Amino acid sequence: ALKSSMCLLDPLPDLSVMVRMVEDGFCLSEASNMPVLMELRIRACHVRGSFDTKDNQSPRISTRSLMQEPGTFEYAKLAHPPATFPQEKRKSEERIPAARRYIVEKGLNELMPGKHADLGIIVQGGIYNALMRSLQQLGLANAFGETDIPILVLNVTYPLVPEQVTDFCVGKRA
Repeated sequence: ALKSSMCLLDPLPDLSVMVRMVEDGFCLSEASNMPVLMELRIRACHVRGSFDTKDNQSPRISTRSLMQEPGTFEYAKLAHPPATFPQEKRKSEERIPAARRYIVEKGLNELMPGKHADLGIIVQGGIYNALMRSLQQLGLANAFGETDIPILVLNVTYPLVPEQVTDFCVGKRA
């Protein structure tokens, strides 16, 4: 994802979060005009629970709703140089900032509070449960997800939002 500058979701292994992140992934793709990848780790297949469904949304263009006119050829959308140079420029100037704005506006990354405000852990969402189990074994968390150490859970691992990371780190000694 980093090398290709594509958004990568790595949701916390909780069924409702994973379902929400599927929808947010489509919305993030629309907001940033970039592909969005979603990583589900092996432990995600063991998740249990239930979630509320939403009504499906019909696509604007389909076999039932055809385009009136075919799309025109646009040289700038070809996937080879020199057409890719302006695409790369738009990616860094428009698309990545749009993705970061969406991540912040929709609260895709989560902050788990803790009583030791001078400490903190930043973790990818997919390994959150493993972290919580480790903290539980050390007596720093309980089985209900309450932790003594604040945790920033990155459900979106790329692009990172630098302000979220620096804001989380303010006042922390470790």
